[in-house]
Amino acid sequence: MDSPGPTDNTNQLQITDLAEVLQLLRRHGYSGTSYYELGLFLGLSVNTIRVIEADQKGDTGRRLHECLTKWLKKADNVQKKGGPTIYSLVSALRELGENGVADGIDIEMHPGCKILARYASNQSLVSALPQFTALLCLEKLIKEMMSTNIQGEAVLIEIKEVVCNDYQKLQALAEILQKFKVTASIGNTIMKEYRDAYCIDNLIEVNDNTNVEGLKIFLPMNVTLEFKKMRLALGQTFFKVGSIMMRNPQSPTLENIKYVLGAYEKALRPQIAQCQNIHEILQLVYDSCQLDDISVLEFFVDEFNIEEAKEAIQKYKKAIEELKATKLSQCLNEENIAVKTLRSRVM
Repeated sequence: MDSPGPTDNTNQLQITDLAEVLQLLRRHGYSGTSYYELGLFLGLSVNTIRVIEADQKGDTGRRLHECLTKWLKKADNVQKKGGPTIYSLVSALRELGENGVADGIDIEMHPGCKILARYASNQSLVSALPQFTALLCLEKLIKEMMSTNIQGEAVLIEIKEVVCNDYQKLQALAEILQKFKVTASIGNTIMKEYRDAYCIDNLIEVNDNTNVEGLKIFLPMNVTLEFKKMRLALGQTFFKVGSIMMRNPQSPTLENIKYVLGAYEKALRPQIAQCQNIHEILQLVYDSCQLDDISVLEFFVDEFNIEEAKEAIQKYKKAIEELKATKLSQCLNEENIAVKTLRSRVM
């Protein structure tokens, strides 16, 4: 069987990851007794596995250890199977029938898979997917254009595989779902969870004169938690401003806000039309808002000179600037910012 997904050297594990891979397998209940079949599915040749068996007579644990070592060193046909990645390991386990182990590893190592798994049984989503096959194919979420008569479950299986191999495809899926009324709510929720899980507002892309494009810097957990707290503060700011606008006579009418937002973001028009009050509209704005960009909220407050709301906005803007000037700056100045761990590679 060919590679389950495109080979991406940036996601490939190294021999130094052997101990972590072994721990990962044990943590999710893999016994190692089927090391022979696992080795084959990972791309090792029969001869390689037979040599391992001859060298490690009667020791299943050592045989698994050596198979994984060969895999991490890219022996035989490993590269044709996708290379030594968490994705190819999960795929091999599934081929082996170790679905419980595969699911456990998938969810632990890939937050995107965990997010998607929450909606796998949502019938509204599953039923709607066949209608979106053209868009899904365009975004490479499925391999080829499918008939609209195909079952949603089959479409979802392909999407899961793609998201597992490239977590950024989850964002593409969310954007498609947001375009349609029947799935807009799910799309908004997935987008929010995606941003929270991968700290999208906090992911720095560095482009310099060294021809390094899109260099991704993953933030330490303590800084990530600070950003999550700031996301909560942003939500509180939106709620507070919404409450002020609802009771302030100077505030724009609901229809006025709907018209302006609809002109600003055409994709939101179907969702905006369903909003019954200012809070519901601001929730839509919040869902697509970055931590350091509340310009849409500011526009309405400044345009209608709502002084009480200005104070709430200024308080939030001061907090986000302090966060960037302290926690983020400190993090970026540390010499060990490029965290060389298993988790940073698979993410």
